[in-house]
Amino acid sequence: MKKELDYSKTDAFYAYASIQFQPLPRLFTEKSIASGGNVLGLDRYQDDNVLFLLDLAWGDAQFDAKARSLADSVMGNLTSYLQEARALKDFQYINYAYESQDPLGGYGPAALAKIKAASRKYDAGQVFQKLVPGGFKLADAGSGNEYDD
Repeated sequence: MKKELDYSKTDAFYAYASIQFQPLPRLFTEKSIASGGNVLGLDRYQDDNVLFLLDLAWGDAQFDAKARSLADSVMGNLTSYLQEARALKDFQYINYAYESQDPLGGYGPAALAKIKAASRKYDAGQVFQKLVPGGFKLADAGSGNEYDD
């Protein structure tokens, strides 16, 4: 990853680049199960996990494609490494997900079924799913992620 982000000051098109690793220990899941469950589907994992966030900022739309290419390279390399290490999990934190990813699908079938049931019960007209633009929609959940093989 370092080589992808290693631009000299004269070559750098971005104003800011950050990589963050956030621990997601099993203890969090155990506490949520004891309190009634976890709608994120994290109870499927018996080990500790780590969330990853790549954050780029740039000041001009002319660099959109270059930024996307950089992000694709970093994420593709990380995904390949984690697959080889048999450490890749399908869970993605929805607030860190990019539009081409499938965070709701990564919650797992049981959690997704629970979320869909709540949506049907509390939003019978499916206003949030059909009339509100943007965001991740339940109908698209489970379609896979761009970096999956």
